[in-house]
Amino acid sequence: NKTEAIKILRNASDFGDGDASLMIAMLSYMGETLPKDLKAAAKYFRRAASCGSGMAMFYLGNLFDEGGYYKKDMDEAMRWYRLGAENGSDDAMTAIGVLYHNGSGVKTDFKEAAKWYKKAADLDNTTALYNLALLYENGQGVPKDMKEAVRLYKKAAQLGDEDAAKELKRLKVK
Repeated sequence: NKTEAIKILRNASDFGDGDASLMIAMLSYMGETLPKDLKAAAKYFRRAASCGSGMAMFYLGNLFDEGGYYKKDMDEAMRWYRLGAENGSDDAMTAIGVLYHNGSGVKTDFKEAAKWYKKAADLDNTTALYNLALLYENGQGVPKDMKEAVRLYKKAAQLGDEDAAKELKRLKVK
């Protein structure tokens, strides 16, 4: 039963199990199975992060980026995103790219955005593939290259990105 499973996960987390901590954090963050509780999510994300979870580091970055639980702090968000990226989180790599792309908390830098999107795209992150395609299509931070943009949109669409599929239709690509 769910109550027993949650109890087991919490006990495992108390004994330093990073995966259990991440699962409790995600359930608390999303409000699935457990009530949505950002305080609990932050606590368990920190535990998972201390065990080296790049995904937990990404979500801590999100909490600072969004300002939902912690006071909005883009420097702290970037710090956590960078730690997450260093620990293999493609979502953290993408988030760093988005910050540079949009100039959120940092100076807009399309070249830096492209660098981070490329790292995440190499790990098949569909958001990174889509955003990198946009940069190639518009020649922002990378040379304008419609062939590369289409290739990236196609890959993102094949991985299930609906926005990329819409871009391919817009460009009349099959």
